[in-house]
Amino acid sequence: MLIVSKDCKGLGLGKRILNEARRIAESCGRSGVFFYTDTDCNFGFYDHMGAEKVSTDDTICAGEELTVYGYRWIFRNAP
Repeated sequence: MLIVSKDCKGLGLGKRILNEARRIAESCGRSGVFFYTDTDCNFGFYDHMGAEKVSTDDTICAGEELTVYGYRWIFRNAP
């Protein structure tokens, strides 16, 4: 689970985290990743990074309704 505190948003930490995840995935021979997020995130950020929303699911977590989104991020220019 990767979370950037609301106090730290806009400092480039999310991009650094995703780029590090990409580096690790590519070092393991992967050309993309699949990840989940929820309604509290900034979806434009994932779109900007090149991820594609591929699923939506409504669920209950800790007694609260939550919408969860699945994203596929295929790396461009992957080895």
